[in-house]
Amino acid sequence: QGIIHRDLTPSNIMLEGSHCFVMDFGLAKAQDAQSSLLTYMGDVIGTTAYMSPEQIQGQPLDARSDLYAFGCLLYWLVTGRAPFAGKTLATLVRAHTQQPPDVPSRHNGLVPTVLDELVVNLLAKAPGDRYASASQVLTSLRQMVKQLEQASATETSKSSNQPGSANLQLAQLSTS
Repeated sequence: QGIIHRDLTPSNIMLEGSHCFVMDFGLAKAQDAQSSLLTYMGDVIGTTAYMSPEQIQGQPLDARSDLYAFGCLLYWLVTGRAPFAGKTLATLVRAHTQQPPDVPSRHNGLVPTVLDELVVNLLAKAPGDRYASASQVLTSLRQMVKQLEQASATETSKSSNQPGSANLQLAQLSTS
């Protein structure tokens, strides 16, 4: 808390069992530090494919910049690709600063609408249009999981109430 990572990428995330750890704080800074992006005059730091528009443009950063990077990471996790691509650095920069992302479900039909909405919010161009904090994102993720579990339970209940479904389930059990 109070730290901006500035380089949240798949290679900086470590999974151990059911735990996730953010690694490599080499570019991190205290949120209240005076400098935001430039280490030396004109040097942009970070991994462009995961940089927020404000980081690319050298504007002041806050936690919402890392939330944008988390949105890029989440997009990659559910689609297998980054939200923006470009053959050149200029094309990639333009995409991050000007183009809206495709919703993840366009590349993976199994992504539910509620996750599309969460990721698109994280990838909003203006920091003020994103979640304000990681705790808000966590609350939304928990609500999403609850919604999906309820929808799944409802589907399971509906399918088990179909005429003959109990007989079908018994038949499947007896043949295995």
